[in-house]
Amino acid sequence: MPIYFLHIPKTGGSVLHHALTKIGNPNLIKCDHDRRFHITGLDDRFVFFVRSPITRFVSAFLCRLGEGKPLYDHPHTLEERCTYLRYKTPEELALDLYLPNGQMNTSAVEALNGVFHLRVSLHYYIQSMANLMHNTNRIFYVGRTEYLDHDYQKLMNKLGIKAPSLTKDPVLSNQLPKEFKAFTTLSQRAKDNIMRYYIEDYRLIKQLKTMGLLSKDYLSNEFSRLRELGL
Repeated sequence: MPIYFLHIPKTGGSVLHHALTKIGNPNLIKCDHDRRFHITGLDDRFVFFVRSPITRFVSAFLCRLGEGKPLYDHPHTLEERCTYLRYKTPEELALDLYLPNGQMNTSAVEALNGVFHLRVSLHYYIQSMANLMHNTNRIFYVGRTEYLDHDYQKLMNKLGIKAPSLTKDPVLSNQLPKEFKAFTTLSQRAKDNIMRYYIEDYRLIKQLKTMGLLSKDYLSNEFSRLRELGL
């Protein structure tokens, strides 16, 4: 039975792929960023990890600001250069996503869409709530980036594999360079804008919680805030 490991950007995919390479099981298939939750075979099963849209946004912005270094070295695209000339921090972009009247700021969204890691999200990979509901039985496991080591071990136990621990090497695990740490703090308004923009991700996460594929208390503070915002 092939089990596809979807690689949603900034959810721990690089470190998981490093572990899968060491395991060397041909039935555990490492996907690139192009593969989505799309059924092609009768026995297809999927594994993916989810992450708070807020911290994923910050990590994605800063990862591409640094061109993926030190693990990768992918120069900015033309679109990314335009984005990073205009917005120097994740806070700046998040604050600009909505105008004072509450309407979406199309120019800021265009800048966001210029960065692949920001343009795609959980909703992009799952594609729709209907697709999730129709193919729930194809989901082998859903993990949480916030509890990566714990959930990875649970996954390996479910697979019946005595697997190596995840690497702690800061490069191989694609950790954020120290010089970017100062840009990881966001104001509440910036967080609210991110939650509003990625509301479809939250709806999918809520459904995964309802299905029992994620714990009931996952991202509880963010869901409480969404209720306060009427979202």
